[in-house]
Amino acid sequence: GIPDEVEGGEDTDADGAGNFVDTDADGDGFDDAEEGDVDSDGDGTPDFLDSDDDDDGVRSRDERHGDTDGDGIEDRLDDDDDGDGIPTATEAADGLEFGSDVDGDGDPNWVDTDADGDTIPDADEGTEDQDGDGTPNYLDPDGAYIGWYRGTGLSSTCDTGSGGTGPLAGLALTAGLIGLRRRRR
Repeated sequence: GIPDEVEGGEDTDADGAGNFVDTDADGDGFDDAEEGDVDSDGDGTPDFLDSDDDDDGVRSRDERHGDTDGDGIEDRLDDDDDGDGIPTATEAADGLEFGSDVDGDGDPNWVDTDADGDTIPDADEGTEDQDGDGTPNYLDPDGAYIGWYRGTGLSSTCDTGSGGTGPLAGLALTAGLIGLRRRRR
């Protein structure tokens, strides 16, 4: 464990038990012995006293126990909990209410690889706002998505707000263009 003199007599989580007798001094749901006296985010506060061990804007107690994206780094220490290429700090500070779940699937946006539920992965949509409505693509289920179809050399603009057929229409367009290309040879 952590020596009592390191833990101190303060009561960091205000639960009525001094840190030296509290098995979870910061009240984040992770045992002090598990967190240890390391400072994962380099902010000068050891993890056992730090309410946000990785400084990503999501309190450690609000991050899931475990490893959402399977990268071998616990979510409480991972700067991209869902592995979509958008930092957890960006997703947690998305301008919406903390812990928001845009697509209503029960997962907060920071652990959802398709936060807006439009079938286009957040990793492909990114944080840009291509339709200029003030909502980043990864949170905008009815926004335009401009992207490349991998391996085809073709690009397309899909308006995912056009009756819910945006991605399907884009795929149909791509298939048609490939068919035309083959027919001309």
